[in-house]
Amino acid sequence: MNRKITPGSGETQKDVEERALNQKRWFKNSSVVAVCTTSGQSVNGWLAVENMSLSAVAEGLGSNIISYWDQEKKEVEKVLGLPADYEITCVLKFGVPAGEVTPPKRRPEFNWLHKNKF
Repeated sequence: MNRKITPGSGETQKDVEERALNQKRWFKNSSVVAVCTTSGQSVNGWLAVENMSLSAVAEGLGSNIISYWDQEKKEVEKVLGLPADYEITCVLKFGVPAGEVTPPKRRPEFNWLHKNKF
């Protein structure tokens, strides 16, 4: 049989290769930000990721988070040339979503303010 299964995923080798080609296409048309922090401070990086993602959506852009673990993480850190006391939190992709883009609806000013009621 010519199937190579990725452990625990149930995918064939062809599925894995197709997914990799899709990722390559997605990166081609997007801006990319590598979020890095000093070692052990990744929670600060995730706070920055949240704010950047929310800001992108507010501007009508799309965002996507890619995280790396174990050996992949070490390889990405090496490619980026990070100093030994830094680590990658994740990579963010930003771009214009495919298809029709609907600007986000804005709330009227102060509609979130409530006094003595919900």
